[in-house]
Amino acid sequence: MVTLSWMPFWFEAGVDVLVGILIVLTILMQTSAADIPKISSTTALDVWFIACIAHVYAVLVFYGIEKVLKQRYATGQAARLKMCCKVGFPVSYFVCMFVYFILYHFYISNIE
Repeated sequence: MVTLSWMPFWFEAGVDVLVGILIVLTILMQTSAADIPKISSTTALDVWFIACIAHVYAVLVFYGIEKVLKQRYATGQAARLKMCCKVGFPVSYFVCMFVYFILYHFYISNIE
């Protein structure tokens, strides 16, 4: 789902695609939370879903900034921003997930 939110960087996808992905991620989070026993602390699944939703929301914010740059300023600034985001968003997501899995692995290995 998160990788689908990067579509505006390569295609002229509309904001409705991003909102749809955000809705699907929210529904997935709610349905998966229904199957998990209720506990008072934050689970690893909660952290993962929040990170995914934050990345999709960041793309949504980028999309708004890009539209403003295209309307008010030169198209070159929007193109540079889009080019930076083509690399920046995937790299930040994969670094975030790598750190998450490494920390989760060490946390689980210390409990056992």
